[in-house]
Amino acid sequence: GLTSLTLMTWNVRYFGHGLGGLRATEGWIRLAARALARQDPLPDVVALQEVETRSLRGGLPSRPQLERFLDHLHAALDERGEPARFRGLHFPAHQYALPRAPPLYTTGLAVLVRDTVQIEDQASNQAENTADLVLRVDAGPRVALQFRGWTGSEEELRQMLPFFESASVADWILTQARAD
Repeated sequence: GLTSLTLMTWNVRYFGHGLGGLRATEGWIRLAARALARQDPLPDVVALQEVETRSLRGGLPSRPQLERFLDHLHAALDERGEPARFRGLHFPAHQYALPRAPPLYTTGLAVLVRDTVQIEDQASNQAENTADLVLRVDAGPRVALQFRGWTGSEEELRQMLPFFESASVADWILTQARAD
């Protein structure tokens, strides 16, 4: 299972950088996807801010920005020969519209999660513009240590054995301890 997690956060500003924030363009969606695909290593989770759904500012596309971004991202990963895939979760936050008209603009959060990461639970709070994800990350092996014949203090023991502080153990330490 997954034993570490790499996170990335990015305010994509609804992919409107090319026109000074006036409107999203497919070209900027593609450029952003390619930039993400070039990350080495690829992040496991990417939090995106200011992702549109369907609005005038977003260009009124037939498909939401997140779906189109994922298509471009996977194409860019394919060009690199990278088999990784992401799934996208969108959490709408605000919508500004006039009555009986398409929204002027929408805002929301999106989270891209690599296919190697298991999502245990998800929730959003639109009023606070937050999204909560519970991801499964498997801890390494649990180790139980017994010290027989030790006459020093616990503090001295902790100073001698640094894994008490780092909360991790290398396999070679366990092998050596078994041999001793």
